[in-house]
Amino acid sequence: MMGEPLIKNLEEIIGQRLSRNETIEKAEILNLLEPGENYMSEMTKIHVSVKNRVTEAEREIYAIGKCVAKPPPNFSDFVTALSPFLFTKEMMFYKEVIPAIQTFLKNRGASPVDYYPEFYGGRLNLSGGSEADNDAVLLLENLQTSGYQNMDRHEGFDFDGAKTVLKDLAHFHAVSVAMKLLEPELFQEKIQKICDLKFSPPTEKPEGKPDGPVLPTPAKEALVAVLEEDEKCVPAIPSFLQMLEKQKNMNFEEKFNMKQREPFATMTHSDLWMNNTMQKLDHKNRPIKNKFVDFQGMSYASPATDLLFLLFTSVQISALKTRFNYLLKYYHDNFTKVLRELGCDLTPFSYENFLEEVKAEIPASIDHASFFLLVIVFGKKGVAADPTQADKLVMEDFDPRAREIFRFIVHEAYKRGWMQ
Repeated sequence: MMGEPLIKNLEEIIGQRLSRNETIEKAEILNLLEPGENYMSEMTKIHVSVKNRVTEAEREIYAIGKCVAKPPPNFSDFVTALSPFLFTKEMMFYKEVIPAIQTFLKNRGASPVDYYPEFYGGRLNLSGGSEADNDAVLLLENLQTSGYQNMDRHEGFDFDGAKTVLKDLAHFHAVSVAMKLLEPELFQEKIQKICDLKFSPPTEKPEGKPDGPVLPTPAKEALVAVLEEDEKCVPAIPSFLQMLEKQKNMNFEEKFNMKQREPFATMTHSDLWMNNTMQKLDHKNRPIKNKFVDFQGMSYASPATDLLFLLFTSVQISALKTRFNYLLKYYHDNFTKVLRELGCDLTPFSYENFLEEVKAEIPASIDHASFFLLVIVFGKKGVAADPTQADKLVMEDFDPRAREIFRFIVHEAYKRGWMQ
């Protein structure tokens, strides 16, 4: 490989997967994603050729390398400081959380989970310190070599695809709840303490740069114009604007360190949309297996945060309009099924209580989705989105498909009384 390597001392990390007599013959590192397909980390594709010195047997290792993102100059000091913090959390997820989950499931006589990529190794820096820097790297299984792929974010999941992902999401949430209830010491030591890690944002905000703690939101005028395209959404506008204003007035501590409601509170992904999942398809292009990736934002929060963000950003409008109730119930059925199998009391987890949990998360979820859906998900492919310009966009800048989904979200929440 010519030039300076994208990952320094790669052999020290990949060497953890080599036997005593194996050596690295060749390593190739390439950028993985186009601009606009990832926001808070840099991704590389790694191909390592290995040879056994004794038997001369050869094999290949295919991995994905995640590195600390280097935000562009127009981003705030907040984002610059946030990236290494998130990287450290994701490293802890693979090194500590997943083994704890597998141990818990084994103790309960349940099958291990496999909806994560395999962890190959990693480091926070070259000096052995406890803080991630620009030399941090996380090596994971390259799921593409096993037949997994990202689906088209402009298309979204169809009904069957949504069910495939929701089943795994329900399991992911339920296992964490079950561990909290049945083995609280293990949960506290291996999950809660990592979820509870607090990020301290910079106290000074540079002049002329975006704040950072809260994602920018498209201008109210643009959002209202989108809603006014459909007369049945017009009655929802006052409630929507009131809800949006309340979210904007919440400070960083209020928004990101809120006390969570029990007993539903669980470990959440906190950034679960189409680009953070990968699917394996059958011969008819139907999804049969799912993997979750990008756990840098893992938090202790309501399961409804992941559920609503996935539905609002990553499911086709046809499925939302005709099967929204079904998808909510499908998630809940799978969630309680796992709790039952692991030996939990289901009394507090009724569907009625679950819908109250969904209602409680609607304001934050719509606030988040209004930005992400209109600016990121349906942003132009191959072009890095600039969140700092979100408030300058007008209705015509938004993809018609995104506008239709946004109107559905607001109207559905309004008619169900979830905006109150």
